[in-house]
Amino acid sequence: MESARWLFSDNLGGMWFATAPRMRTCLASLFLLSLSAAGCSSSTEGATSSAPAPEPEAAAAATLSDADRALLGSYEIPLRSTSAGAGSYSQRMRLDFVAGAKGVEAYLQSTNFFGLGLARPEVTLTAEKALLEFTMQGRTARLTVARRENGAPGRAVFEGYSGTTPYEGEVGPDITPPQITSQGGNAPPWEAQLVRFSETLRAKDVILPEGGPLAYSLSAIEGTPWIGGVGVRKALSSAWDGETAASLSGLTAKDPSGNSLKLQQRDVYFQPVGKAVTAYDFANDNPAFPQVVSRLASASDCDGAPSCIRVSQGAKLGLRIAAGSRAVRVRFALRAGQFKGVPPKSTVVLSGVVAPGDGSVTSPLPKLEVAWTPEAAPTATRAFATAYADLVIPLPKIDAETGITLQFDGEPRDPAPVVSGTTPTPSVPSQTVEARHMVMLVRSARAE
Repeated sequence: MESARWLFSDNLGGMWFATAPRMRTCLASLFLLSLSAAGCSSSTEGATSSAPAPEPEAAAAATLSDADRALLGSYEIPLRSTSAGAGSYSQRMRLDFVAGAKGVEAYLQSTNFFGLGLARPEVTLTAEKALLEFTMQGRTARLTVARRENGAPGRAVFEGYSGTTPYEGEVGPDITPPQITSQGGNAPPWEAQLVRFSETLRAKDVILPEGGPLAYSLSAIEGTPWIGGVGVRKALSSAWDGETAASLSGLTAKDPSGNSLKLQQRDVYFQPVGKAVTAYDFANDNPAFPQVVSRLASASDCDGAPSCIRVSQGAKLGLRIAAGSRAVRVRFALRAGQFKGVPPKSTVVLSGVVAPGDGSVTSPLPKLEVAWTPEAAPTATRAFATAYADLVIPLPKIDAETGITLQFDGEPRDPAPVVSGTTPTPSVPSQTVEARHMVMLVRSARAE
């Protein structure tokens, strides 16, 4: 019996943000945000009485001139169109100057300024101004910040969005508190649900609750000093049934300016799941999640099986395995259509997590390697296929229930450029990536 092979790789999550015109637009945590938690330990063995090493940002700041250090900080700019009156509505933009390895770096973000999202501009400094340039909706945008006599930021002018009309405002203190903009999503309770913040925060300023029924993890935005939200999951299998909402009341945080997180939404929402079992026959059974699936009910569609589950790209399949087993054997096959005259890649993205129900940490599922066979009569939806194979997933805790989430994402794809619309904000990622039609067929899942 053929078995699929894992290709081990880093499981990095991310979110989109806009960058300088000459910098690569990249996928960092939110976004389609994937979550990870990291821990560290320390020891006093061999310790000396010397002072601790400074934080990287503090060490970088020490290399700057006094004038450039005066720029550093988190600010807010109420921007108004120069064609509007003084009493017109202003749109908030947050501006952060931070010390980096190459000098002063800047970040811009806004949830109401034309879908700006989070941008990392290229910074050019003179004694009179700081020029920040980046790509926004396919065009070069620039924020020019005048500098005061001591080097601190003063008035700002934004150009490059709505025609030739600039926007301007005085750089001042950030007085807008962060909020939770979304909580929960389409995932089973053992998988981390992303609770998104309306603006980015520092890891040190997010205080996660200790104890209780929920497990928390920080959702970092890769390549930046920021946290875009937190992951929240039900770590114990005893909590996977019953109520689908859980309170966030113990979560506290503040932005770099000290504005406290407003918990207007105090619950995180989880999806219901089925009971724990030792085997699923998908000719008849539904998975633990979702409880409504796309089932193919013909031997021709399922290559001999009377019925099977069809998992489309981006869709998830959740399995809840009863205690007492060492592994789960998932019987699956793949189908892929024609796409730009090239065969599909042998590496397939089948992401997900294995979550022991005793509260111990989850582990990611790495990418999958498969062998494709061309079809004799290729079509846009079926030009290549794999034979049925067994995907064997080890279970880390024999004496505990295990929740498993499989998300079929198809072949690896390059990140999409920013297109026709907006650069996604930290709270609403939305990128379009052109992709080959590909589906996963699943016949069964059996514990052993």
